[in-house]
Amino acid sequence: IGKVLSDGNVMGISGKIIGEAINGDIVVSNDDKVVGYVNFDGKIIGKDANIIGRVLSGELAVDLGNKILGKIYKIGATILGNDGKYKGRITPEGKVVNATGVNIGYVKSNGSFINLDKNVDGYVLGEVAKNRRN
Repeated sequence: IGKVLSDGNVMGISGKIIGEAINGDIVVSNDDKVVGYVNFDGKIIGKDANIIGRVLSGELAVDLGNKILGKIYKIGATILGNDGKYKGRITPEGKVVNATGVNIGYVKSNGSFINLDKNVDGYVLGEVAKNRRN
């Protein structure tokens, strides 16, 4: 029906603001594709709007047969570069855009940020925090 802008507003196909995105999660599969979106009740909704799974603890999504669908990431989550500096944020499509909204890469299921040259160039902020606990 439209797209989410960087300020959280939703612009419809006609170019008018039709709402606001309050929160959202995407499910990134092991082959690094967005396979669904987390509904408010913890169910995973596929791109065809059907229920395809559910959320488990540890930010993991499983299908209706309890097989792993992928990892859950917050839409808008911060991406840090290998140097620890801000690179961008995650879009609903699993892409990473910089502060001006330009596509600069995508997120892999393991939380790595892959740049347009197909190199690991950073991580989802939450993943960095988890990996540095030890």
